Amino acid sequence: MKNKKLLKTILCVTSGIGFATSIPFMTTACGSSSTKTSILPDEVYKYDPNDSTILTGFTDEFLADTAKYEQYDTMEIPASVINIDYGAFYNISTNATTIPTFVTKLTFANGSKCSVINKLAFYACVPLTSVSFPSGLTTIGQVAFRYCSMLNYIAWDLPDDYQNINIDNGVFFDIASIGKIKSLNPSISSGDFLTWIKTKGGFPSSGWEAEAQ
Repeated sequence: MKNKKLLKTILCVTSGIGFATSIPFMTTACGSSSTKTSILPDEVYKYDPNDSTILTGFTDEFLADTAKYEQYDTMEIPASVINIDYGAFYNISTNATTIPTFVTKLTFANGSKCSVINKLAFYACVPLTSVSFPSGLTTIGQVAFRYCSMLNYIAWDLPDDYQNINIDNGVFFDIASIGKIKSLNPSISSGDFLTWIKTKGGFPSSGWEAEAQ
Protein backbone atom coordinates (compact mmCIF):
# COMPACT_ATOMS: atom_id res chain seq x y z
CA MET A 1 0.00 0.00 0.00
CA LYS A 2 2.85 2.36 0.90
CA ASN A 3 4.53 1.57 -2.41
CA LYS A 4 1.36 2.49 -4.30
CA LYS A 5 1.14 5.84 -2.50
CA LEU A 6 4.81 6.52 -3.21
CA LEU A 7 4.32 5.71 -6.90
CA LYS A 8 1.34 8.06 -7.09
CA THR A 9 3.35 10.84 -5.49
CA ILE A 10 6.19 10.35 -7.95
CA LEU A 11 3.77 10.46 -10.88
CA CYS A 12 2.23 13.67 -9.60
CA VAL A 13 5.57 15.40 -9.35
CA THR A 14 7.13 14.12 -12.55
CA SER A 15 4.05 14.89 -14.66
CA GLY A 16 4.95 18.58 -14.44
CA ILE A 17 8.67 18.29 -15.11
CA GLY A 18 9.72 20.20 -18.20
CA PHE A 19 6.71 22.50 -18.17
CA ALA A 20 7.10 24.66 -15.08
CA THR A 21 9.70 26.90 -16.72
CA SER A 22 7.69 27.47 -19.88
CA ILE A 23 4.21 28.17 -18.53
CA PRO A 24 3.13 30.13 -15.46
CA PHE A 25 1.23 27.23 -13.92
CA MET A 26 0.22 23.63 -14.60
CA THR A 27 -2.17 20.84 -13.70
CA THR A 28 -0.60 17.62 -12.52
CA ALA A 29 -1.68 14.06 -13.14
CA CYS A 30 -3.35 14.12 -9.70
CA GLY A 31 -5.78 16.83 -10.75
CA SER A 32 -4.33 19.64 -8.66
CA SER A 33 -4.66 23.00 -10.37
CA SER A 34 -2.80 26.27 -10.58
CA THR A 35 -2.59 28.59 -7.61
CA LYS A 36 -2.68 31.52 -10.02
CA THR A 37 -5.97 33.29 -10.59
CA SER A 38 -6.80 36.26 -12.78
CA ILE A 39 -9.33 37.85 -10.40
CA LEU A 40 -8.25 40.43 -7.83
CA PRO A 41 -9.07 39.29 -4.28
CA ASP A 42 -11.96 41.02 -2.51
CA GLU A 43 -9.55 42.44 0.08
CA VAL A 44 -8.50 45.20 -2.34
CA TYR A 45 -11.89 46.94 -2.28
CA LYS A 46 -13.03 49.73 0.02
CA TYR A 47 -16.62 50.45 1.10
CA ASP A 48 -18.65 53.26 2.58
CA PRO A 49 -18.10 53.02 6.37
CA ASN A 50 -21.84 53.44 6.92
CA ASP A 51 -23.03 51.10 4.17
CA SER A 52 -21.03 48.07 3.06
CA THR A 53 -23.12 47.71 -0.11
CA ILE A 54 -21.58 50.91 -1.51
CA LEU A 55 -18.20 50.34 -3.17
CA THR A 56 -16.03 53.46 -2.95
CA GLY A 57 -12.83 52.26 -4.64
CA PHE A 58 -9.60 50.49 -3.76
CA THR A 59 -8.09 50.33 -0.27
CA ASP A 60 -5.13 52.55 0.54
CA GLU A 61 -3.07 49.41 1.19
CA PHE A 62 -3.71 48.13 -2.33
CA LEU A 63 -2.89 51.47 -3.96
CA ALA A 64 0.33 51.72 -1.95
CA ASP A 65 1.62 48.38 -3.22
CA THR A 66 -0.10 47.36 -6.46
CA ALA A 67 3.03 45.57 -7.67
CA LYS A 68 2.32 42.51 -5.57
CA TYR A 69 -0.97 42.02 -7.45
CA GLU A 70 0.47 42.06 -10.96
CA GLN A 71 -0.54 38.45 -11.56
CA TYR A 72 -4.19 39.56 -11.69
CA ASP A 73 -5.88 41.11 -14.72
CA THR A 74 -9.56 41.19 -13.70
CA MET A 75 -11.68 43.27 -11.35
CA GLU A 76 -14.71 41.27 -10.24
CA ILE A 77 -17.15 43.43 -8.31
CA PRO A 78 -18.33 41.44 -5.26
CA ALA A 79 -21.92 40.16 -5.38
CA SER A 80 -22.94 42.14 -2.27
CA VAL A 81 -22.23 45.51 -3.91
CA ILE A 82 -25.41 47.41 -4.86
CA ASN A 83 -23.93 50.79 -5.67
CA ILE A 84 -20.56 51.80 -7.16
CA ASP A 85 -19.90 55.26 -5.78
CA TYR A 86 -19.26 58.57 -7.51
CA GLY A 87 -15.72 58.60 -8.88
CA ALA A 88 -14.95 55.26 -7.23
CA PHE A 89 -12.01 54.40 -9.48
CA TYR A 90 -11.10 57.90 -10.61
CA ASN A 91 -8.90 60.24 -8.59
CA ILE A 92 -10.35 63.68 -9.20
CA SER A 93 -7.41 65.48 -7.57
CA THR A 94 -4.84 63.85 -9.90
CA ASN A 95 -7.19 63.54 -12.89
CA ALA A 96 -6.22 59.89 -13.30
CA THR A 97 -7.64 56.41 -12.83
CA THR A 98 -6.73 54.35 -9.78
CA ILE A 99 -6.91 51.10 -11.78
CA PRO A 100 -3.41 49.67 -12.36
CA THR A 101 -2.29 49.11 -15.95
CA PHE A 102 -2.29 45.33 -15.49
CA VAL A 103 -6.04 45.23 -14.74
CA THR A 104 -7.82 45.12 -18.10
CA LYS A 105 -11.15 43.42 -17.42
CA LEU A 106 -14.19 44.40 -15.37
CA THR A 107 -16.74 41.76 -14.38
CA PHE A 108 -19.36 41.21 -11.70
CA ALA A 109 -19.57 38.17 -9.43
CA ASN A 110 -22.31 35.59 -9.92
CA GLY A 111 -25.47 36.70 -8.15
CA SER A 112 -24.45 40.35 -8.41
CA LYS A 113 -26.84 42.79 -6.75
CA CYS A 114 -25.30 45.84 -8.40
CA SER A 115 -27.95 48.18 -9.76
CA VAL A 116 -26.15 51.53 -9.96
CA ILE A 117 -22.81 52.68 -11.35
CA ASN A 118 -22.52 56.34 -10.44
CA LYS A 119 -21.10 59.33 -12.28
CA LEU A 120 -17.34 59.21 -12.99
CA ALA A 121 -17.05 55.74 -11.43
CA PHE A 122 -14.67 54.44 -14.12
CA TYR A 123 -13.85 57.72 -15.81
CA ALA A 124 -10.58 57.63 -17.78
CA CYS A 125 -9.90 54.02 -16.77
CA VAL A 126 -7.72 53.57 -19.83
CA PRO A 127 -6.43 50.06 -18.95
CA LEU A 128 -9.93 48.55 -19.28
CA THR A 129 -10.45 46.65 -22.52
CA SER A 130 -13.58 44.67 -21.63
CA VAL A 131 -16.63 44.98 -19.39
CA SER A 132 -19.33 42.44 -18.58
CA PHE A 133 -22.42 43.95 -16.93
CA PRO A 134 -24.88 42.06 -14.69
CA SER A 135 -28.61 41.70 -15.29
CA GLY A 136 -29.66 43.82 -12.31
CA LEU A 137 -27.90 46.98 -13.47
CA THR A 138 -30.50 49.71 -13.96
CA THR A 139 -28.47 52.95 -14.02
CA ILE A 140 -25.10 54.11 -15.32
CA GLY A 141 -24.31 57.71 -14.35
CA GLN A 142 -22.85 60.52 -16.42
CA VAL A 143 -19.47 59.93 -18.08
CA ALA A 144 -18.99 56.77 -15.99
CA PHE A 145 -16.84 55.17 -18.70
CA ARG A 146 -15.78 58.23 -20.65
CA TYR A 147 -12.17 58.20 -21.86
CA CYS A 148 -11.89 54.45 -21.39
CA SER A 149 -10.16 54.63 -24.72
CA MET A 150 -9.09 50.97 -24.84
CA LEU A 151 -12.56 49.61 -24.05
CA ASN A 152 -13.45 47.52 -27.12
CA TYR A 153 -15.65 44.72 -25.76
CA ILE A 154 -18.93 44.97 -23.84
CA ALA A 155 -21.10 42.04 -22.77
CA TRP A 156 -24.32 42.44 -20.83
CA ASP A 157 -26.69 39.96 -19.21
CA LEU A 158 -29.60 42.14 -20.27
CA PRO A 159 -32.96 41.96 -18.50
CA ASP A 160 -35.97 41.45 -20.76
CA ASP A 161 -36.98 45.09 -20.19
CA TYR A 162 -33.50 46.40 -21.05
CA GLN A 163 -34.97 49.42 -22.87
CA ASN A 164 -35.76 50.85 -19.42
CA ILE A 165 -32.12 50.92 -18.32
CA ASN A 166 -31.01 54.48 -17.64
CA ILE A 167 -27.73 55.36 -19.35
CA ASP A 168 -26.87 59.00 -18.70
CA ASN A 169 -25.12 61.51 -20.94
CA GLY A 170 -21.61 60.78 -22.10
CA VAL A 171 -21.27 57.37 -20.45
CA PHE A 172 -19.49 55.92 -23.48
CA PHE A 173 -17.88 59.03 -24.96
CA ASP A 174 -14.35 58.37 -26.22
CA ILE A 175 -14.25 54.61 -25.76
CA ALA A 176 -12.56 52.60 -28.55
CA SER A 177 -13.92 53.41 -32.00
CA ILE A 178 -13.88 49.75 -33.05
CA GLY A 179 -15.21 46.93 -30.90
CA LYS A 180 -17.70 44.17 -30.28
CA ILE A 181 -20.82 43.92 -28.18
CA LYS A 182 -22.67 40.85 -26.95
CA SER A 183 -26.00 40.14 -25.31
CA LEU A 184 -25.73 37.39 -22.70
CA ASN A 185 -29.52 37.02 -22.64
CA PRO A 186 -30.43 34.40 -25.28
CA SER A 187 -33.84 36.01 -25.82
CA ILE A 188 -32.26 39.34 -26.86
CA SER A 189 -30.03 39.37 -29.92
CA SER A 190 -26.68 41.10 -29.85
CA GLY A 191 -27.82 43.00 -32.93
CA ASP A 192 -30.83 44.44 -31.12
CA PHE A 193 -28.60 45.27 -28.17
CA LEU A 194 -26.18 47.13 -30.43
CA THR A 195 -28.97 49.07 -32.16
CA TRP A 196 -30.33 50.16 -28.78
CA ILE A 197 -27.05 51.11 -27.13
CA LYS A 198 -25.98 53.23 -30.11
CA THR A 199 -28.68 55.67 -29.04
CA LYS A 200 -27.38 55.88 -25.48
CA GLY A 201 -24.64 57.74 -23.67
CA GLY A 202 -22.60 58.82 -26.66
CA PHE A 203 -21.92 55.26 -27.80
CA PRO A 204 -20.02 55.14 -31.14
CA SER A 205 -22.43 55.30 -34.07
CA SER A 206 -20.22 53.06 -36.20
CA GLY A 207 -17.24 50.73 -35.94
CA TRP A 208 -18.75 48.34 -33.41
CA GLU A 209 -20.14 44.92 -34.33
CA ALA A 210 -22.57 42.51 -32.70
CA GLU A 211 -20.90 39.29 -31.58
CA ALA A 212 -22.69 35.99 -32.17
CA GLN A 213 -24.30 34.50 -29.09
